[in-house]
Amino acid sequence: GNTGNTFPGDKKMAGFSNAFSSSTAMIIATEIGDKTFFIAAVLSMRHSRLAVFGGGIFALICMTVLSTMMGLILPSVLPRQYTHIIGGILFLYFGVKLIYDSRSM
Repeated sequence: GNTGNTFPGDKKMAGFSNAFSSSTAMIIATEIGDKTFFIAAVLSMRHSRLAVFGGGIFALICMTVLSTMMGLILPSVLPRQYTHIIGGILFLYFGVKLIYDSRSM
């Protein structure tokens, strides 16, 4: 039986809330100061704030769904070792690209 004050769904809910809070914190931390952050700020100065907010939220939802789908599908298609290597290479590529772009500003 169930001993104590915990229920079978508590672990599942704790896992969900942990993943939800982690992803929310990561998105907020990475989006502040990002190009899209500044683009949204400039667009909201020129256009309806509600329209810019709606467009930004919709774009973030689309990118989150695409990223999640890639995270689910790629490891089942490619071995985990290759996905880690490809992820590292992409991380380095975009890091170098950002540094290069920032130097030409």
